[in-house]
Amino acid sequence: MGLTRPDLFSVLAGVPLKSASRFSESEADAIVEIIEARLGLKGPTQPLVPADPIKVGLCVIDKDLRFVQINEVLAQINGRTAEAHIGKHIAEVLPGAAEGVVPQLLHVLNTGEPIVGGEVVTETPAHPGEERRYLHNYYPICGTDGAVSEVNCIVVGAA
Repeated sequence: MGLTRPDLFSVLAGVPLKSASRFSESEADAIVEIIEARLGLKGPTQPLVPADPIKVGLCVIDKDLRFVQINEVLAQINGRTAEAHIGKHIAEVLPGAAEGVVPQLLHVLNTGEPIVGGEVVTETPAHPGEERRYLHNYYPICGTDGAVSEVNCIVVGAA
């Protein structure tokens, strides 16, 4: 018996299936696609034998481009503690990545259109002097008035 799409998402993202239900089906599919791309898989029916565990970074950025929430995986990718992110502008935490990431975040905030399959190549405090490629999806989060107030970010380091 093969893995279902939710099972695959749960396994690849390291998210318990119960927690995985917090993501919409399209968000879960997008995360799986990013992870499959990183692994070089073409689809969920191929064998899953990753050389190393896949870690999915998650965060929420507000309309002022400040970190509202972040998981430990993304904090580690960024080379800072989760606490060191909260309330800080993305340029304060990741000055090298801000140039490529800020326009994409602003696009989502201003248009309400997600960025799926985005990419940035940058140096982070976790790996000074070394440029690495990161794949990401950015989804708008709307307030009760329907206006975009935050961006849900999903980040995976690429091979």
